Amino acid sequence: MPNRGYTKQLKATVRYIRKRTNLRPKILIILGSGLGEAAQKIKEKAVLTFKDIPYFITPGTRTHEGKLIFGNFGTKPVMVMQGRCHVYEGYSASEVAYPVAVARELGAKILITTSLCGGINRRLGLGDFMVVKDHINLSLENPLIGFGPKQDERKFLDLQDAYSARLRILLERAGASLKIKLKTGVLAYLTGPNFETTAELRFLDKIGADAVGWSMLAEVLMARYLGMKVMAISCISDLAYPDKPRPIDLWRIFDTGLKKAGLLEKLLFKFISFLSPFAENHGCKPSG
Repeated sequence: MPNRGYTKQLKATVRYIRKRTNLRPKILIILGSGLGEAAQKIKEKAVLTFKDIPYFITPGTRTHEGKLIFGNFGTKPVMVMQGRCHVYEGYSASEVAYPVAVARELGAKILITTSLCGGINRRLGLGDFMVVKDHINLSLENPLIGFGPKQDERKFLDLQDAYSARLRILLERAGASLKIKLKTGVLAYLTGPNFETTAELRFLDKIGADAVGWSMLAEVLMARYLGMKVMAISCISDLAYPDKPRPIDLWRIFDTGLKKAGLLEKLLFKFISFLSPFAENHGCKPSG
């Protein structure tokens, strides 16, 4: 379990939330830049603001709304983050991952995390959804460093199935039923906020990265530490081909997310409708 200070904060946060909603989420969904509109189908919802929640940090990027939504998405109770915080904003990886620990304390067993990212592999096109099958952490950031009791062996995580193969199969079924073509790939994590140089992109290509992004990793590691199953979807919002460098258009990148949010919502709604057999037959227990 977390250290005493962290546990005290967690209890305060959970107490605040439970006074405002009786819903017990089974799934945490994190919506990245421009993807916040993928929460329109949530019913019977309670909306909280990050800045009002004890020990939550607040996003500093305009495309991250900083709202926490509780409600039913189809037949499943969910906790949805409209926006997230990043290490490049000056926060630690453990602060960024804190909402995941809160969701787990509230009962969530599955993390679905989404983001915008740059496509390195030429088979990825603008607006494609890439289902993350693995990652490469090229930062020095890890929310588990110094986290929890010193003797907690769960920190020595086995990440061979960090992104659940079972969940990816269900997502492929959901995509096929909606005629949405999904790609799969490896995501390289860097902290940002500067975009990568051409030399860096060539390096990422050589070591097997299909795309590059500045988020999701801290949340994934915390979720796996807490025994949650993980699925990650990255929307290719920029083409970062190493052999064809081009100027960055920041607002076009965010606009790609806005345009794809509706399709992402349909995909997640269908995916969650397929979850019952998985959720009922596969328990959630700590790793290690």
